[in-house]
Amino acid sequence: LARAALTAQRAGPGPAGALRPDSFVLLDVYMPRKKEDKRLRALGVGFARHKIGIEHLDLAALRREAARGRPLAVSANHLCGAAADYALRAAAAAGPRDVEAVVMSTCCHHRCAYEAYPNRAFFEALGFGPDEFRQITRMSSWAVDGGPAAAGAGAGDGARRAAGLMCKRLLDTGRADFLRAQGYDCELVECV
Repeated sequence: LARAALTAQRAGPGPAGALRPDSFVLLDVYMPRKKEDKRLRALGVGFARHKIGIEHLDLAALRREAARGRPLAVSANHLCGAAADYALRAAAAAGPRDVEAVVMSTCCHHRCAYEAYPNRAFFEALGFGPDEFRQITRMSSWAVDGGPAAAGAGAGDGARRAAGLMCKRLLDTGRADFLRAQGYDCELVECV
């Protein structure tokens, strides 16, 4: 990946200084304050910022135009719900030839939308449709807040949290299966 350009989706003010490819293409739905631009320039890193709705992202075109034909490595940190799904769709549409790696920290599973989810067939094979999908996304928030009973000392608190974690894992497993079907070697890892 040393020759790859890194596209940071939902880049915000800028990527962490520990990442040092030779160029960045920063994407976001808004143009953040650019305090980190000076730091990137000081590191000698080339970068370009683009404002785009992630559902319209064409990574193959980005590779041709902004990355000067070099393969892309996609990094997305805190790409909420449906935005993560749109990013996965964009990587899959470009394919492993254009996008060598996808590293994504998923979050806000309660913001996933059935219409955006890239692997609805995964849920349909389990007998789940749009209504069950919405219920699973709602229950995923229990992993973080424990649900209404979290403030109390009830024995069900741990069970609610466990159910929420299972819902998050189910959504991410479908995403991983989607990437595998597109030719990517995929692994789910837990970030702490």
